[in-house]
Amino acid sequence: MAAGDYVRVDELERGTLNRDNDEQVCEDILDVFESYYKVAQKQFVDVVFQQVIVYFLLRGEESPLKVFGPNLVMGLENEQLELIAGEDEETNQQRNALEHEIGNLEEALKIL
Repeated sequence: MAAGDYVRVDELERGTLNRDNDEQVCEDILDVFESYYKVAQKQFVDVVFQQVIVYFLLRGEESPLKVFGPNLVMGLENEQLELIAGEDEETNQQRNALEHEIGNLEEALKIL
C-alpha cells in the first residue's frame, strides 16, 4: 500500500465472514483461474516476443543474417575471406612451427 492508503473496517469484516462450503469452493476456483490466466498471459506475451525476434532477426526477408548468404560468401576474393575468417598471425606462426616440428620428428623416425 502507498502512504496514506487505508482499509475501511467494514471491508475487513466482510473479508473474515464465515462462508459456507459452496462459496469457499467458488472463491478457491476463482483464485486458481486468476493465477492460471496470469501465468498464461505472461507465457503468451513471451511466445509473441520470441516469434518477433525469430522473424525479424533470424529468418525474415530482411533479416541481418540474410546478408551473409551463400551468394555473398561465394563472391568474396581469397584476401577478403582471409580477412574475415582467417587466423591471426600468432596462431599462424604457431601452426607453422608445429608443422615444421612434426616434419622433423617424422624424419627422425625414418632414421631410427
